[in-house]
Amino acid sequence: MTSRTRARWTSAAIIVGTLILIASIAGTFWVQQGRIDIGAARYDNLSAKYDRLFTQYSRLYGDCAESTNCEPTAPAPEAIPGPQGSAGAAGPAGRDATDAQIAAAVRDYCDARLGCAGTPGIGTPGRDGTDGKDGKDGQTIVGPPGATGATGATGATGETGAPGPAGADGQPPLSWTYTDALGIQYSCTRTDPFDPTAPTYSCAPTPIGDQQ
Repeated sequence: MTSRTRARWTSAAIIVGTLILIASIAGTFWVQQGRIDIGAARYDNLSAKYDRLFTQYSRLYGDCAESTNCEPTAPAPEAIPGPQGSAGAAGPAGRDATDAQIAAAVRDYCDARLGCAGTPGIGTPGRDGTDGKDGKDGQTIVGPPGATGATGATGATGETGAPGPAGADGQPPLSWTYTDALGIQYSCTRTDPFDPTAPTYSCAPTPIGDQQ
């Protein structure tokens, strides 16, 4: 028999054993539950019979007490508590709620109560505080001037500008002198009236004292 076949037989045996154990536990549970149901039915039957007898006894006792020619000698009807049943088996310990479950429960609780907002306080408002003192003006500190930067490079020559308008026409001289071939110097001055467009002069020998 190979190891693989052995592993299969082992797995099958484990599964069969588990199924048998589960069936045994389930059978025991159903048998026990059947006994509990039978006992509960018996108790309910006896309790119903007791209730009927107690009701009849209470009615007879009341009729005798109200009658003029009947005096009850039996004790007054009182409910007698039955024996206390035995405590059931303790159930398995419950699991603690997770953080997510707690947060969800708190959120649902607060949603149903308007966000868990508390009632407004009733205290009186506090007094206004006193105004603080005015702060002092800060001092403006002027730093030393920075060093002069280096002279920038000369820019490129700009384009030649357009020619300016023509200047005003020149005026003839006010006076002028000349010397003739004989060495006599003459002084010429403008005539009156003088027309710059057609200037005329009158010339006369310069006095000897004024010659240059």
